Amino acid sequence: MEYEKIITGLVQDTVAQIMPAIFEKFTFADIVSLTKESLDALGRGLLETVCKAVDDTYEKQRPKGVQIKNRIKRRTILTTFGPVVLTRRLYRDVRTEQRFFAVDRLLQLPKNIRIEPNMQAELIERAAKSSYRSAAQCGVSHQSVFNLVKKNAPKNSDVALAHSNVKNVAQLYIEADEDHIHLNTGKSAEVKLVYVHEGRARVNGRIQLIRPKFFVDISNKPERIWGRVADYVAQSFDVENAAVHLSGDGANWIKTGMSYFPNVRFHLDKFHVVKSITSAAGGKRIEKQLILNAIRNNDFNRVEQTYFSLLQEKSTCSDRKRTIDSLRYIDNNFDEISFDDDNLCSAEGHVSHVLSARMSSRPMGWSVAGATRIANLRAFMYNGGDFTSLVKYTEREEEKTQNKKIVKRRKVNACYEQDYFGRVVGLDGITDACAALLRSTLRARPLC
Repeated sequence: MEYEKIITGLVQDTVAQIMPAIFEKFTFADIVSLTKESLDALGRGLLETVCKAVDDTYEKQRPKGVQIKNRIKRRTILTTFGPVVLTRRLYRDVRTEQRFFAVDRLLQLPKNIRIEPNMQAELIERAAKSSYRSAAQCGVSHQSVFNLVKKNAPKNSDVALAHSNVKNVAQLYIEADEDHIHLNTGKSAEVKLVYVHEGRARVNGRIQLIRPKFFVDISNKPERIWGRVADYVAQSFDVENAAVHLSGDGANWIKTGMSYFPNVRFHLDKFHVVKSITSAAGGKRIEKQLILNAIRNNDFNRVEQTYFSLLQEKSTCSDRKRTIDSLRYIDNNFDEISFDDDNLCSAEGHVSHVLSARMSSRPMGWSVAGATRIANLRAFMYNGGDFTSLVKYTEREEEKTQNKKIVKRRKVNACYEQDYFGRVVGLDGITDACAALLRSTLRARPLC
């Protein structure tokens, strides 16, 4: 009842703070700001009260063999409500000589952290969307945000992929492109993006992909990303009788993906086709339209003639080279060019949203490890991953590792005690300083 009165008082105080804002001459923005501040203060008060109630309840039901080592210990935890000061008791188990905080155990509060998991998840999500400095808040430095990302970022984006029963599909679409980023070594790197979807649908007047899943990779080995994509497709779809459409700008690493899927056909991205033709035409709309019409009619001779006429009008080496490169690009991929609506490709736009918006739209230099972490977080986010679950997963893995180390240490100590430690005859009856030193030496290390 005591704590119910405390909580009731906190709620009443919060209401008393908000009520004047409703009836006095405050703007809507003022009411929102005051309400948020009041509710955050209420949240902090509730957390502190609940933790104290848990500690007091454990103290009343404290088992035998557990002693209070220290009456008061305080710990400040950063939460989504702001900093919360927890007051709890330190206990000692007489049998195991282990010290512990009952509140930390009962509420599953990890040791040696000052940011609670939900707050960590919020900071990591903010870092995936913006810079580390912009993501920092509530007294957290940008270095702390960087450390959280380094600790919790998945090794790849596949952790957010939920494999259900194998689905039968008639058409499966795979699109790929890359983003170019600057490294802090002065060099550049490619971040590859591949996504798989089941087609397009119009939702609220906008065209959206049906159940897309994103994959990223920053290495120079295309087989790494295509192997992961192939594993996902094999576990999620029955593609033996399905038509697989692979689309991209024609880069070699993209065409490498054709060897990983059955019944696959490559389609050159329409955006890059038009971009190349526009560059070669140099503002001449008639010639540009002639080339596009010839491609639609599958008439390469007409395409070639138009390019040759453009080439004769070019006066500089750079313009001639650009025209020749465009013709070579169209020639090498002519059979894969299709302007049908069923073969659309939005890879360029998805690279802009998924990768470039965070990694290359503004001047910044990356390390390979840092770029990998942020790229994986971006793909994790667009795959619908839950950042709170990601933090909890990291905690569980750390706990498993710590438990393995403890078990290994106990085995080593037991081995030392049984097989190596010895005693010197006659030493047990001597109590001077030299004997004490010898005993401590025997306990500290094995005999040679």
